[in-house]
Amino acid sequence: RSLMLQSASVSGTLGPDRGALSARAMEIGIDGLPCLAGLESERTPAWDIMIDEICDTVGRSPVLVRAIEAMHGEGRIASLGAELSPAAAAEVVDAIEYAMYLSRVTDLIVESEDRSSTRLMRERIYAHQVGKSNFRTRLSFFELVKLHTMDMSVRLMGHCRESGWVNPAFGHMGIPLNIMEAVAVDACSGRLDNAIAGLALAAGRPTGHAVVYGPPGAEPETLRLPAHVDPADPSAKVRVHPAHESDWCALYTSWNCCFVSSYPDMLHFFAQVAVPAVIGAPADEFVLRRSIALYLHIWHTIMHRATALSSTPSHRHLDLRHSGISNLWGRINRRAAHEYLTKLRASSETARPAPATQTSVSMRQTGRASVPRHLTAFLARERRKLARSSL
Repeated sequence: RSLMLQSASVSGTLGPDRGALSARAMEIGIDGLPCLAGLESERTPAWDIMIDEICDTVGRSPVLVRAIEAMHGEGRIASLGAELSPAAAAEVVDAIEYAMYLSRVTDLIVESEDRSSTRLMRERIYAHQVGKSNFRTRLSFFELVKLHTMDMSVRLMGHCRESGWVNPAFGHMGIPLNIMEAVAVDACSGRLDNAIAGLALAAGRPTGHAVVYGPPGAEPETLRLPAHVDPADPSAKVRVHPAHESDWCALYTSWNCCFVSSYPDMLHFFAQVAVPAVIGAPADEFVLRRSIALYLHIWHTIMHRATALSSTPSHRHLDLRHSGISNLWGRINRRAAHEYLTKLRASSETARPAPATQTSVSMRQTGRASVPRHLTAFLARERRKLARSSL
């Protein structure tokens, strides 16, 4: 927080310029989305208000707080921003603005009652790339794989929102796959503690079954629903439930922030997860919101690198990478992962099928007989497109 406030002071501005958020949307071609009409309608807050909102949200993530306190206690972050140059301060301020942009756009897309908003977002982004240079040359192998897996996820989520139906086992394979991509990079880079934390997250994947944890009659019981779209929700959010979802989301946020701390422009990479629209929302919306924010971030990264004609980060005046910080952060995440797995094992011993009355929302939305055929057709089209793209 002190680094951000100091940077805002050095920048000499009170807040973002009018139209700054819309200009960012224009970079990837989504400025004309109907659901983003209100992006600039409200008065853009001052830097200190935006910083407080980000910090308050981060403060509600217990694993992140534990990591920050540990780093502060060991003096790892005491010198950050000690002598900020104007150029470095400008990058911090740009990261704050970018975080609030991603948060607002993600919120507007997810909360939109136009169920086609997710699909339209993706279509606008791809239409914006027509005639542009080959963006694949701007990505590392990991980033290219991540782009394709996230593209598949966003396409499927858009389809589920429009149809009002989602496979109850949504995320059972996709979420561990996405996590294991980053686990492999962490392991190959020597960040084994954080890689082990990622394995715990994969173990807590959604199962597609409605279960209750706790001894029969015990209070409170913990209900775990399969993935579903609530028929009463006008925005048709895809709700996904990992095991002990609040704990899972807190661990995931800290694990991912530790992973991206290896990037030179880590502050901009923090924005794709540690923002109010993602970690400040209900836990069952986390997967949907995180997917959209990450997808937007990937395309902004591509456009920035394409503009710079480089495959390296475009923000070069401030490099906060430090192996001591990443290693300590990984150890904190590993301990939190051990606590999560202990809780997961204890609850699995008392898990039992949930009564039908507790899963009425899920039962109503899975009762549509025509949907599985529709979903099967969609997945068949995706397999054909993937086969063509690999030729």
